[in-house]
Amino acid sequence: MKLSLTYSIDLMNISSEEFEKYSGSFYAEAGDTLISVKGDFNRNEKVCHFFFSSNAPVSAIYLIDKENGDYLRAAAELARALKGKLKFISDPVAIRQLERDGYPTELARDYIITGCNSPTIPGVSQDVPGGLFNLALMLELALNDGRSRMTGRQLGPHTGDPRRFESYEEVWDAFRQVEYFMEGALTMTDLDRAVFAELLPIPLQSALFQGPMERGLDLFSGGTGRYARQSISLAGAPNAGDGLAALKKVVFEEKRFPLSRVIDALDADFEGFDDVRCALERAPKFGNGDRYADAIVNDVLALGSDLMHRHTGYCGTPVIAAAATISSNVPLG
Repeated sequence: MKLSLTYSIDLMNISSEEFEKYSGSFYAEAGDTLISVKGDFNRNEKVCHFFFSSNAPVSAIYLIDKENGDYLRAAAELARALKGKLKFISDPVAIRQLERDGYPTELARDYIITGCNSPTIPGVSQDVPGGLFNLALMLELALNDGRSRMTGRQLGPHTGDPRRFESYEEVWDAFRQVEYFMEGALTMTDLDRAVFAELLPIPLQSALFQGPMERGLDLFSGGTGRYARQSISLAGAPNAGDGLAALKKVVFEEKRFPLSRVIDALDADFEGFDDVRCALERAPKFGNGDRYADAIVNDVLALGSDLMHRHTGYCGTPVIAAAATISSNVPLG
């Protein structure tokens, strides 16, 4: 199936009012599957989705399964022409994520995107993450003994003077500030869900899902049973991962300068430390096909995800992680 620029733009000429007539599984602004073209996953058939969201003038969302030069070029042309919000979601990754989170394959293949980029099963589950966990801050605290450089406050546990760290492993151990803050983040998520369940139930929406009517429970009260989930977005994963990758490569492997000089540069906001800034900027970065950086970003996400999976949320629901490439610098400061 070859993507047509004209055809795709025509798909988006649907008003919010028209879209809401057919949007049963979630409110229109979150986005629903407009067209789903699926093949046998055991064959070399091309699988592609089109996603549509009505909350912005330009908001086509693609989901690509197979690498296809013509398809990718057409998608790139559309992204350039639209000059706006266009998302590329990996179909195999989304499905594997849902399978890992306990969904059978037949349900996982029917997912849609809700919220910003969260795979969920229409009419079965509502996996929209709540809240943002600031991974970039965790690295800042790790490199300042748990103290915020912005406010000077001791926010996290003391992890030692980073100027004395002699290995990347010591930096990683300090980065595990994540464990300290995750407990509080999970508690806040539970309280948030409990408040919604008690004060803002959604009976109409709950009636459109499998389970709430039979159980007599609202969506927020775990009405979907075994498919009830709650989650937190791990914000700034590439930022934290890139920072860790730069330290590992430049400081501990290439030994360009000691970690103490990096700390001095951070304290001075890199004023007078152009050599340090340039060296760190040229280190491997996530999203460029570089396995070195990608592996460290994966370590960061795995740490957060594993901590969430140990926790049982409100109404006994499993807690899952949402990987966010955005740093959310505006709300997180």
